[in-house]
Amino acid sequence: MPNDAGQDRYPADISAVFSQNLKELMGAPPNVSALCRELSLNRTQFNRYIEDESFPRPDILQKICIHFGLDARILLQPLSELINDPSNAQAFYGLHEFLNMRPGNVPEHLFPSRFYVLSRHSFIYPDTFIQGIVHVYRKDGMTYITGREPISEMHKQSLPIDKYAREFRGMVLAMDTGLGMLVSRRRFMTGSINFVAPVLSFENNYWKGDAVRTSREFTTTSRASRMVYQYLGQFSDQVLATARKSGLAAWMNCPVITRRCCCWTVPLNKSSLMSELEKYSRG
Repeated sequence: MPNDAGQDRYPADISAVFSQNLKELMGAPPNVSALCRELSLNRTQFNRYIEDESFPRPDILQKICIHFGLDARILLQPLSELINDPSNAQAFYGLHEFLNMRPGNVPEHLFPSRFYVLSRHSFIYPDTFIQGIVHVYRKDGMTYITGREPISEMHKQSLPIDKYAREFRGMVLAMDTGLGMLVSRRRFMTGSINFVAPVLSFENNYWKGDAVRTSREFTTTSRASRMVYQYLGQFSDQVLATARKSGLAAWMNCPVITRRCCCWTVPLNKSSLMSELEKYSRG
């Protein structure tokens, strides 16, 4: 994108571009009242922006940009240029409104950054678990997850076992009752769609849910699995030790807390689960 997009622009030019962009973003007929209520904006002032009579202060511009998934170039460039910019792909066709892809949509208290232990049933070997370390981080207001498939799992499937081939990444999105994740290795190899929610009364350390693999269905394998995330925090000896033990594990060799959270049929009893968690932490 040219660096001189905003050169030789007068205030009237800026307000005209911004006005036209707002009209296109709002659609027809524009629901100004609803938007102003959602963003806590003055409706009269917002109408002045639409009617090319003014342009907003920086704090108001930030609210508008975050809402529509754009940036300050909304003042200088036509909307058609902005939505076709790959850096604003989440705003294309307004998907950010439907998928909740606005920056800051997953606050730290809902799903903290740093390291987690991920445990789930193996898709291929239903009587075993897969355990590994994943890293949750934030960039430009969005929340991402990354990790590597266990070497043992890749080897059993006759897949390359180098770090590049084993790496997976994904995006974390806030949903109505939990968190959604779209995760995959490169070129969407062995991708999965995940949903997890915090386990109550566990000091925000455990999230449990389900993973669905993006593959064809076979009689010998499963496309769905229960899963649990345990928060470990910053890099530590515990993170390193857990990473070294990553891979396939027998059902009975997993912690009780993991077996209970990943069980399809056993109901989760908070009191007994807390008791078992205390025993596990002591021993």
